[in-house]
Amino acid sequence: MIHIFTELGHEKLCPMCGEYFPLDEDFFYKNGFKRGIQQWAGRCKACYVETYRGDR
Repeated sequence: MIHIFTELGHEKLCPMCGEYFPLDEDFFYKNGFKRGIQQWAGRCKACYVETYRGDR
């Protein structure tokens, strides 16, 4: 997991699309807490929806 700090703040790399996005609820899903630390989904919301939408 790759994180960077820019003028926008803390950003995280989405491994699927290769883009950096601010680490917040607008771009990543929360994935619960582990040892008191907020965990985030690995992929950005756009890639997550694309991957897991399931054609029904």
